[in-house]
Amino acid sequence: MDDSYDVVVVGAGPAGLASAKSCAEHDLKTLLVEEHPVIGEPVQCGETFHVSMLKELGLEDIPFNEPKNARIYSPDKKMIEIELQDGASSPLVIVERKILEKSFAVKVANIGVDIFTKTPAVDVIKENGFVKGVKVLHF
Repeated sequence: MDDSYDVVVVGAGPAGLASAKSCAEHDLKTLLVEEHPVIGEPVQCGETFHVSMLKELGLEDIPFNEPKNARIYSPDKKMIEIELQDGASSPLVIVERKILEKSFAVKVANIGVDIFTKTPAVDVIKENGFVKGVKVLHF
């Protein structure tokens, strides 16, 4: 394993994948470490995205659902249901996070990001008050 990178991103969720993508697009040698053995698992939840964000990330081809209504729950368990006016023309879509993360990981790997799964970050390496690296376990 090469241990010299410009950037190390910890976590292969949507934010980590987007960060790694941006770094690689700016010609930074990037490593993405993920503690779980498979990116996208365990399943966390669904995600709501604006259609333009999926396009910007190059993920417009993944399957998604267009919400027709929304339920909002208050802390005291009251629920209201809202019908979305635009229905199918709404710019918000719901995607399955497992599919999103796996598809996104393939895209970032294809632009040069090194990805290590089963690699939890256990500490940061500091020098003179600045983070200079990350200690990981690689199984």
